Amino acid sequence: LSTATVGGSSFDGTAIGSFTAQSATSLSFDAPSTISEGASFDIVIANVTNDGTEGDYNASVEATNDEGGLNHANYAYTVGPSPIWYEDFESYSDDATTAADNNTNDVGVDWTIESGAVTSFRVENYYMLDGSRGLLARYTGLGISKTWQTEEIDISAYDNVALTVEYGEFGTMEAADYIDIDYRLDGGNWVDLTNGYHSDDMVSGPEDATATGLLGCTVEIRVEMQNDNSNEYWSIDNIKVASEEATGNGCFSSESLALSTTNAGVASSYTFTQTVPSSGSFDLDISTTNSVTINLPDGDLSTATVGGSSFDGTAIGSFTAQSATSLSFDAPSTISEGASFDIVIA
Repeated sequence: LSTATVGGSSFDGTAIGSFTAQSATSLSFDAPSTISEGASFDIVIANVTNDGTEGDYNASVEATNDEGGLNHANYAYTVGPSPIWYEDFESYSDDATTAADNNTNDVGVDWTIESGAVTSFRVENYYMLDGSRGLLARYTGLGISKTWQTEEIDISAYDNVALTVEYGEFGTMEAADYIDIDYRLDGGNWVDLTNGYHSDDMVSGPEDATATGLLGCTVEIRVEMQNDNSNEYWSIDNIKVASEEATGNGCFSSESLALSTTNAGVASSYTFTQTVPSSGSFDLDISTTNSVTINLPDGDLSTATVGGSSFDGTAIGSFTAQSATSLSFDAPSTISEGASFDIVIA
């Protein structure tokens, strides 16, 4: 709280004139207005510095009442990962259907909308989930869906990437009216976010679709919406891609995978070809004894053998871990930044 400022701080909408005491963990002021019993009100404290570690925390408020006692409460809050990419639509005018490049780390406009006529599929200032703008889908057509999709977002320097999309509905939806929110890593297959699909009315109100623990080079988010009446609306807002911290990660380039045979249900050698990335900030060499892991969610690595398996032409001495979907070993040789090499798993 030592960074908090009077400017921007308020009590029930009235500016706080000054702080009477202030430290890193506590702040006091005299109430600038009266709040009566049963009344709801806000206290805004500006420019508080969040704890540097992601996690769940508690705050408290104590206010002296006219009886001489304390009105008080504890408040739970969460410090989340820092955003890599964010969209809340607040910078757009009403009826906008073309995005700007506000997230400048990635080249090009932030998002696109599928072409085709609908009653409304655009940024609007009504039926909002938060703030003064949101993206609204109204009457996409009978049996016709329409999609909103982000650009390719670079997440190569991060790990434990988290995705969040807030969504809700207004009007009377039927079973055929739905919203489907998914993502894909590195241009691969689309995967639904947790809680990313809903049809019919949302009785409990707006919800969040989420994905956590992602590791990749790029990620895209896609929202497909369908409704068949001009009084039905899907709304999305606060789309966030975030990570705990930047790390010494780097993405292989010129990557390819070749199978010695593509026949179903038979043993095959898998050859992974790639180039080690280069970085002016990190040492991305793969040195001897560094751990290497192969993940194969749709295959069966439990049948893989050390015999015939190699790393840049050097035999792999042993596997340090092996299951149906994952296999690990220690690199038997060093591969420098910028070098191309093969991994063969037999």
